[in-house]
Amino acid sequence: MKHIKEFESLDDNDPVVGDYVICNEADSDKDITAFISSNIGQIIKIKISDNLNKFLYFINYDNIPYNLRFRFTDFENTNKKMRGMFIEEIKYWSKNKEDLEVKLQANKYNL
Repeated sequence: MKHIKEFESLDDNDPVVGDYVICNEADSDKDITAFISSNIGQIIKIKISDNLNKFLYFINYDNIPYNLRFRFTDFENTNKKMRGMFIEEIKYWSKNKEDLEVKLQANKYNL
């Protein structure tokens, strides 16, 4: 079993487009916070934030519950639904989705 440390990837690089992520977004809506922290997203774009000089990661999520869809933005006229995250909100990342699925299962059962 591979171990993933917080704020590190399996190959010790910053996350890049195409990487899978688990985020920890602090939002006043507990439903969106629960969805984001318990689902795997994929980075579809990275840009520098204009006013904060920080990288903003655009994360695509699938299977979004209907009641949360309005909290996600359409990505560049596609069917992809995304949210923007800063590096501090990305808890785990990997090039392999299966690695993060193991992490989610371990967290679910407090392993």
